[in-house]
Amino acid sequence: MAKILKREKYGCVCIFPCGMSTASGAQQPSACGSGKMLKHFGVDVLAVRIHGGYFVSPKFDVRERPGKVEVEVEHLFSPQALAQKSEEEVQRILDDALFTDDFHWNADGRHSYKCDWGCADKLEQLLYRCPKCGGEHMHGSGGEIKCLDCGNGGVLHSNYTLHPFEGSVLPKNLRQWFDDLRRQMRQEVLSQDFCLKGRAQIGTMPTYGYVKDKKIGDIQGEGELTIDRQGLHFDGEREGKPFSLFIPSRLLDTLLLPVDAGFFYTYASGEFLFFLPESKSAAKWCFAAEEVHRVNGGKWQNYPWFDYSGEPAEPYAALKK
Repeated sequence: MAKILKREKYGCVCIFPCGMSTASGAQQPSACGSGKMLKHFGVDVLAVRIHGGYFVSPKFDVRERPGKVEVEVEHLFSPQALAQKSEEEVQRILDDALFTDDFHWNADGRHSYKCDWGCADKLEQLLYRCPKCGGEHMHGSGGEIKCLDCGNGGVLHSNYTLHPFEGSVLPKNLRQWFDDLRRQMRQEVLSQDFCLKGRAQIGTMPTYGYVKDKKIGDIQGEGELTIDRQGLHFDGEREGKPFSLFIPSRLLDTLLLPVDAGFFYTYASGEFLFFLPESKSAAKWCFAAEEVHRVNGGKWQNYPWFDYSGEPAEPYAALKK
């Protein structure tokens, strides 16, 4: 990146500041240091916003669903503007400019996405808790998602509008449901004795060669996975030998759902590792890791406009007014 920007006359680098596609249909804050990096290079910066991309390949089921996608480009910084602003100001402006919400974008257009097998398939990987009874036995199949404990549920249509069954209680869309689950996890994490524990497989990428058959990597072992107020713990075996791992809470902001909601990964001592929890939803573990990091004062905090008390975050269009 440095070579391209410093040595090539018309060098151009494309960066995804949050490091992955969105899990909820709305962006998370940019990676820490993004503002510092832009000031360091002092180049022209374009903000590119992609609308509808989440609907084409959502995190809970990455099979492609053809449909409308719009791309919006804005000249965000000149070298002179970067020089006049602090790293913190650049970071804040970047987060504001790149924030998107596909559900807000599609509220008027109601664009549909072709999905012959049903839009709600595997949705429980992401939305694991029932908004009515609080049970964690949601099941998405075909075009429907419902709670196996109380029957609460609804239909997810091809334009991603969510219609509850008669007598059911659901948020207005998947993004709001996702944010509600984060708020619930935040309340749990605020307790000093918070502890999320369960069995999980552990794996990594092959040292040489490609990953085959669309796998995420090579499973190497399994054990007990725990996230508490101190950080992430794993105790089990790897390649037939005892293996333990601890990642302190301040480093847990690197833990993401990079491809789908069935697993999550992190870096530990320079090594890429991924975990497949025995439970259906890796999203719950991701919420726990991120909120433990944030509650303990980690640097990768949520947007300043995100309200943990229950109000939805303002979409990009509202922020620009």
